[in-house]
Amino acid sequence: MGCTVYDGSPSHPVTDMKLRCGTCGSKTELTPRSMVEGGTCDTCKSPTAPLGEVLEVDPGTLQTIVAEVKVPIMIEFWAPWSEDCKAYPKLLAALAAKLAGKALVFTLDAEKYPDLALRFGVQRLPSVAVMKRGTLVFVQYGVYQGAQLEAMLKQSMLTSAGG
Repeated sequence: MGCTVYDGSPSHPVTDMKLRCGTCGSKTELTPRSMVEGGTCDTCKSPTAPLGEVLEVDPGTLQTIVAEVKVPIMIEFWAPWSEDCKAYPKLLAALAAKLAGKALVFTLDAEKYPDLALRFGVQRLPSVAVMKRGTLVFVQYGVYQGAQLEAMLKQSMLTSAGG
């Protein structure tokens, strides 16, 4: 299992479910719960904020997170060759920062994990899926503006998917 910061930012690298502490610089365990609620650094015990970054995840990591969190999760399915997919990194980063603690934003390489993309009903790229409490709320295809992506997530916050 693992994840990496989507934009490759060296400021807060995330690998193997660890996040670099902003206070002491040590690697701290990143759990589904700490992604939503924030946590405590394993080394210096400083509080850590909820995740406000986009993570690129693999299917196993996504499954673990989906099973444990109650906030909406947006997943962008992309591929390196897709020009349309290049429109999303900045939009998703802004959305993840704005909705930290209220929603999680991930990306998944549909070319690398085609079986998962098919399970989500992805037919073209980019595609955006939103899940809440393990239930797929919707899948949208094509390029959207930041306000549209935010509206999709906020709408899913109002639904009671999965109970």
